[in-house]
Amino acid sequence: MSAAADTPFSGQRVVLTGATGFIGAHLAHRLRADGADLSLIVRSAVAAARRLPGLDGNAGGPRWIEADLTRRESLRAALRALRPRFVFHLAADTSGDRSPEHASTAVAVNFQGTVNLLDALDTSATEHVVTIGTAEEYGPGAVPFREDQAPLPLSPYSASKAAATAWCGMAHRAFGLPVTVLRLFLVYGPGQPPVHLIPQAIAAAQRGEDFATTRGEQTRDFIYVDDVVGACCLAATTPAAGGEVINVASGEERTVRDVITRIYREVDGPGRPALGALPYREPEIWRYVGSNQKARDLLGWVPRIGFDEGLRRTVASYAAGAA
Repeated sequence: MSAAADTPFSGQRVVLTGATGFIGAHLAHRLRADGADLSLIVRSAVAAARRLPGLDGNAGGPRWIEADLTRRESLRAALRALRPRFVFHLAADTSGDRSPEHASTAVAVNFQGTVNLLDALDTSATEHVVTIGTAEEYGPGAVPFREDQAPLPLSPYSASKAAATAWCGMAHRAFGLPVTVLRLFLVYGPGQPPVHLIPQAIAAAQRGEDFATTRGEQTRDFIYVDDVVGACCLAATTPAAGGEVINVASGEERTVRDVITRIYREVDGPGRPALGALPYREPEIWRYVGSNQKARDLLGWVPRIGFDEGLRRTVASYAAGAA
C-alpha cells in the first residue's frame, strides 16, 4: 500500500484556491503526494500551469478549474459541480500597499471573495474549510498575540483579512459551516517571491551586495512553510477546529537585524547588511510574535523546523536555483 493511501486526503475531493502563490504551491504538492483528488481554482489555467509545472494536470495531476473569486455565479457553478470534501482557501490579494486607493481591491478579493466562496459551497458535501488569515490583523496589539484579543489592523490588506475572519466566525455560528481560520505569521522557505525580506536579503548576499535596511530593531515571528502546510492539513482533519481562529506561529521573537545578519553569515560572501540605511515606515509594528499554544492544544501541531535549519534550507534552495 502506498503512503498516500494512508492519509486522510487519499482519494478525497479537495479544492484549493491560491495554488499559484508561495504557500499554496507547497500545499498543492503536499496534497497530491497525499493522494488527494485535487482541483485547483485559478483565474487562468494557462498562466497557472506555467507557474506550477509540476502540477500540469496530466496523467493524474490536479484539475484546473477557471473561476474568479469576485464573480459569485461562476464560483458557485464550479464548486457545486466538484462537491469537495475539503476546501483550502489561500487565494488573496497580499499587497502591502497602505494607500486608501488600494482598499477596494483588498475588500473585493480578500473579503468578498471569501464570502463568495463560502456561499458557493454545498455544505452537505463539505466536511471542513480552512481559510488563511494573517497576524497583521493584530496590528500594534499586546504581544504575544493571542487569538482572543481584538484585531487592530493598520492596512487595507489586514483590515480586509480581519473582516473575512469575522465573516467566517459568523458563518460557523449562524449556519454551522465547519470553517477554520489559520492566522499565519511570517512564512518563509524555498520558492518565496523576492518581494519579501528573507529572499530579498538572500539574493543580495548571494550577489555579494550590501543590503540596505532599517536598523532592524523591530521583532518578527518567522515560521517555515512546511510547518504551515502541516498546520493546514491538521486543521482540515480536526473536527474540533471548526469555528476557531488559530495562530500558526513559531512563538519565537527575532529582531530583523538578527535575521539579516544570519543570512549574510550563512551565505558568507563579500556583502554586508547596511543596517540603518533606510528609515522605519510609519506606522511600524515594533513587536510581532504569536502564541501557538492553541495550535498545540487543539491540533496537536508543533513547529518542527527551527529557524536555523529553515534558513539553511532556504539559502540552499536559492543557491541551487541560481546554479
